[in-house]
Amino acid sequence: MNKIGIAGAGVLLVVGGAAYAQYSLNQLVESELNQVTDSQQLSQYAGMPIQVLSADKQQGLFDSTANMTLSGVLPDSDRTVELDLEYQVDHQILTGVRYELLVTDIRIIADETVSVTEKLMQGEPIRVTGEVEALEKQGTHGQMLVPAIGTDDSAEAVISIAAFPVDFSVHGFETNELLGDYNISFTIPTVDVADPAMASITMTGLQWSQSYQGDGTTIKGDLNLTIPKVTSQSANPMSRFELENASMHMDSTIDKGVLGVMELKLASFANAMGTVSDLSFKTRTGGLDGAVLSELLQMASDMQNMASTEANEAKLKNFLTQKLDQLVAPSPYFEIEQLQFDMNGQRFVDASGKATLQSDKLPKGYFANLLQQQMAPDASVMMTAVNANVNTSFGSQAAMMIGPMHPMLMGLLMTGEPIAFQLENGQMTLNGQPL
Repeated sequence: MNKIGIAGAGVLLVVGGAAYAQYSLNQLVESELNQVTDSQQLSQYAGMPIQVLSADKQQGLFDSTANMTLSGVLPDSDRTVELDLEYQVDHQILTGVRYELLVTDIRIIADETVSVTEKLMQGEPIRVTGEVEALEKQGTHGQMLVPAIGTDDSAEAVISIAAFPVDFSVHGFETNELLGDYNISFTIPTVDVADPAMASITMTGLQWSQSYQGDGTTIKGDLNLTIPKVTSQSANPMSRFELENASMHMDSTIDKGVLGVMELKLASFANAMGTVSDLSFKTRTGGLDGAVLSELLQMASDMQNMASTEANEAKLKNFLTQKLDQLVAPSPYFEIEQLQFDMNGQRFVDASGKATLQSDKLPKGYFANLLQQQMAPDASVMMTAVNANVNTSFGSQAAMMIGPMHPMLMGLLMTGEPIAFQLENGQMTLNGQPL
């Protein structure tokens, strides 16, 4: 074969390979789009029954489009929600898979039909754009743009929320709702609520981030919320307040054991009654069998797709009867690492403590027997199995407020000494004195 023939054959191979790659990509995209527009799949994702009322889909060589209407009944309600959607998916072997989804109308149907999009979003759609990182691995990242939200002057309270983007990434979850990872984050610039009869409230810079990771051996979750400032203006001085730098952090890990952490902080909250500042509240929970809890979470996930409520209840009761004692065998605990805040510049309270259910002090198979007999735990049995201690110191303002509740407490508070409460073997003491 001459050089021209060899070159021509090479071109044909390249073109043929590219064409086959494009064909394969199109087949994968079509398969995925069929799944995400299927009522059963959508119901599974949403955790509630979803119907596809209409779907006008067009599959092209390099892009796919559709106009759809989805319907679902809100849980514990007789109200129906309908969504009008439009999407375009560009799929080319050189640029990958990119998509744009528009939620053009959200309607709530009860005695009358109300368009949330028209009433609150001035007819602007919710827009989602992103790209698929690896189609066969169900990986995607992108951004959802929520339009400005507001009510008109005819509403009892006028609400105005600035438009904001939501960044997200999702991987996995195609075979199991617990196996995968996601990240979600957004910042809302301003939220204004004005009630002519009361006050106007402005919140600025709310930040939210949330993540999850489940890989079959470990489940991790994380949530962060910060609010830099909230102010309330009113003709009534008692309705005015200002909050600065509030935050919440929560994270949990489930592997062989279980650990949950929560932390709340507040720089200050001031109103006509005074100022609360330097608030810190930190807690930890744990002492559960991680393998049993993971199994319970998997069961709860699977039950979302089961039709029979009675079957769900029977299965759950049987599982708890067999595994509840094992679940609590490591001895569950709740710990307050720190609780403190100031009132008008003076320390009001500083406390810490821990309560533990010492499972080895319970009768064997205690919770299984309770479930089988449909009985509540016996208070005296639980008291002997719970170990608790709380260490607290109160400022003078707290002493004047709390002291009158109990004569013994009044005496301790007046001395200004720290207070230690303990529960052990069913006996309670306060600074070593029996209660």
